[in-house]
Amino acid sequence: MDDFVGGGGTYQMYVQELEDTTRLADEGVYSQATGRGLRGITAEQAQLAGWAAYDAGNYEDARGRYMTALAASRAAEDTALEGNPLAFLAYLEMGGGR
Repeated sequence: MDDFVGGGGTYQMYVQELEDTTRLADEGVYSQATGRGLRGITAEQAQLAGWAAYDAGNYEDARGRYMTALAASRAAEDTALEGNPLAFLAYLEMGGGR
């Protein structure tokens, strides 16, 4: 999709999906395993929203979305998933978003 629509065009879609999943994870009743899965999905969606914000030039929002992804990946107890927001945050801190 990035070949046709950049981050500015996809950002709101990603944010809406993230908000819907977050609400489900916060308000739903489910097993611990399902909860970890929902947090993992939340982490992935937050990373997508962060990327779209970054692509649109909104670096502070990207940082916030990456922090959400980091927290959600930790709540999911998924160390592999935790690596992506850490890498994106490092890139921002090294000047990738300035």
